[in-house]
Amino acid sequence: MGRARILQEFPYRPNPRQGLFMVVLASGGFPLGWILFFHPDLGGELPVAVGTFVKYFFGAVLVLSPMVALALLTSIVHPMIYPRRVAFTADSVILPKPSRLGLSTQEIEVRFDSIEKVELRVLIDWILIVHHCEGVFTLTSVMFPTKALSQQVLNRFTDALAAVRTDLGGQLLKLQRRAQSPTGPAN
Repeated sequence: MGRARILQEFPYRPNPRQGLFMVVLASGGFPLGWILFFHPDLGGELPVAVGTFVKYFFGAVLVLSPMVALALLTSIVHPMIYPRRVAFTADSVILPKPSRLGLSTQEIEVRFDSIEKVELRVLIDWILIVHHCEGVFTLTSVMFPTKALSQQVLNRFTDALAAVRTDLGGQLLKLQRRAQSPTGPAN
């Protein structure tokens, strides 16, 4: 990574309150699965095949919900211990290095002139997919503490990219405007 001066820096970690809410929801599946799996009358009046399916379904909920809760808890605690960031310099962006589980603490620096293609996908929140000469990186809006901060990062990225690559910056700006239109994104 170069010694370029950082112009602006943003935390790249999920909102802990939203994450804890998801952990509580996932944890609620364990007692529900336990009660329904071991309930003696579960599926008593149902046909045998349906009753067996229901019993196995709640058995799966019983087994999977603690694992999902643990994975969600890890995704909340890890960024608190090992903070990650998205930082902008005059001619590059510094990002968390992509990893299989998304728990990398290493960073990569991607120069704006090495970016080959950008995609902005908007469903409920936005996902920015950037193809560059050394690979692909993805930024998602849910990984920023607030929606306002995620929008600020997207705007900063668009402006910085447009300053170096007018073709890609203009393309990303059009995608942003289409996503923010009252009718929503066109698919």
